[in-house]
Amino acid sequence: MFTVEAFLAPELGNASFLVADPDRGVGLVVDPLRDIDGYLTRAGALGIRLTHALDTHLHNDFVSGRRELEAEAGTAIGEIDSGHELAVGGLTLQALHTPGHTEGSVCLLAEDEGLLFGGDTASTTAFRALRSSRRIDLAIMPVGAYDPWIRYHCTPEQAWQMGNDAGAEIFLPVHHQTFLLSREPRQEPIERLFGAAGNEPERIAIERIGQQMRL
Repeated sequence: MFTVEAFLAPELGNASFLVADPDRGVGLVVDPLRDIDGYLTRAGALGIRLTHALDTHLHNDFVSGRRELEAEAGTAIGEIDSGHELAVGGLTLQALHTPGHTEGSVCLLAEDEGLLFGGDTASTTAFRALRSSRRIDLAIMPVGAYDPWIRYHCTPEQAWQMGNDAGAEIFLPVHHQTFLLSREPRQEPIERLFGAAGNEPERIAIERIGQQMRL
């Protein structure tokens, strides 16, 4: 069994995630913020050791907390190259190169657990390669900051399509509805995402910042 918890930074328009395997006493942080106290506190509550920290892309809008985790908790901060895998407890993550606003941008797939971290991907057909006999239960995908930076981000419609390309059942939108990241109005990304979902709005897990979901 594993758990995924979001750590939001509304002032930055970003989210990071703590993925834990309590049965084996280990976990990792995806796209950690520089303020690492929350991860350490939660890891202590779960009784886990944070063995790894990964960035899906180079963060130009905030400083990654990977080095702080390395210094405070002995966390490994090595990268995963596209096509390679990393095992953390009973969880295996595979990196997939996708275009983004920095070189080396990747998405992370935990295929056995049905979990996809979309990072800060731009529009791509690469997710079609993820379709398999095993369904992806949850795709965490960015939906904002596309106007005027469409070359480096994706629109809500493109994000929805990429989730469908991967065969995802539930869609968790991130990178929206905080401060104004770009020219589009604050509510536009989530409104356009629901428009893209059409008659399947129940597949969108969270509509507002602060909501929670349980799979």
